[in-house]
Amino acid sequence: MQSTKERREQYLLCLKEFKIGAIITALFISISCLVSYKLGYGRDPSTIKLILGFPDWVFWGVLVPWTSIVVFTTIYGLAIMKGDEK
Repeated sequence: MQSTKERREQYLLCLKEFKIGAIITALFISISCLVSYKLGYGRDPSTIKLILGFPDWVFWGVLVPWTSIVVFTTIYGLAIMKGDEK
């Protein structure tokens, strides 16, 4: 059975990792929404260019931010995040 101190340390570690995850996710979602809105809304369709088969606003507003957050999450989970291994 774990002591109260060990459980408190685990709780604080989980809380810290939750805050990091929530802030980074909110940041990437905000960037995705803002870029998509700025590049895609109210635009003349004839000015839209294709990048890798995607409209430019989709590439820069959806594909790049979401790919970036997957890469960040993978690196964070494998290399930075601490576990409670003993």
